[in-house]
Amino acid sequence: MKIALYIRHEGLMRLLFDLWEDHDVRIDEAWTGYDGMKPPVLQGDEDIIVSTIPHMELNWLQSKKPVIAYVTDPIHPTARPGFDYWQKQANFIAIGAENCYPPEFTVPVSNYIPYAVKNYSIYNGKINKVLVVNRKPDHRLEEITRGAFGEAYDVARLLGDMPYTIAHEFNRAKFKQMYADYKVLFYFSNSPFTIVMYEAMTVGMPIVAYNHCIGWWTSVIEKYFNNKFIEPEAIRLALLRELAKPSQAVVYDIPSFEDIKLKWNNLFKEVVSDT
Repeated sequence: MKIALYIRHEGLMRLLFDLWEDHDVRIDEAWTGYDGMKPPVLQGDEDIIVSTIPHMELNWLQSKKPVIAYVTDPIHPTARPGFDYWQKQANFIAIGAENCYPPEFTVPVSNYIPYAVKNYSIYNGKINKVLVVNRKPDHRLEEITRGAFGEAYDVARLLGDMPYTIAHEFNRAKFKQMYADYKVLFYFSNSPFTIVMYEAMTVGMPIVAYNHCIGWWTSVIEKYFNNKFIEPEAIRLALLRELAKPSQAVVYDIPSFEDIKLKWNNLFKEVVSDT
């Protein structure tokens, strides 16, 4: 099928392009990623329209084609008018990524389709260091530690003298391999969930998670991770325990890439047949 994708998040775009690899996916504007990714742009003959964060196109979009909103984040107030309109239309459906937001921050969804990734190596843990994967590591960690207990910690202060690496690898293949090679991931985010956590879980990488984010919406962290803490000393001890262990992959209770791909394919068939 031909799919029109409205998107502003490059990581999510890559994830969806993989999951929708059986389809002809186009995006709403010319885009060149940091490694030269150039997806095709809209041509107007698409069969399905998919809206992703920030969903602003729902404020002006008019179409009789099936429209899917993939709701991964709280709905911004400026996008509310568009959702109010489209929720009344028969050719609209909202799909969530994870069930973690209070009703007042989101919209009713028909189903949940979580993230899934492919083409990652199997965990080996040969580099006995902590890996940090975050676009703004110090800013984000200071933000969530300040929110959790009132004091800001950057990465260096929290991890102290233990060996760690912050992933600043722009080569996509080398970046993905870091999940397999490093001993343990220190995971933190101001969002309830990110693509990073699914990447690491797919590889089987041990994870020590910071159990706080904006809004205290930590249900996804609590669902997937046993090693989750707030106090800096507890984080350090958990990471040191992982560094001292023999390397062994962890099996996480997540759907496979093929299962999630099938969910999307079934949804596309369903919405087309209903119009």
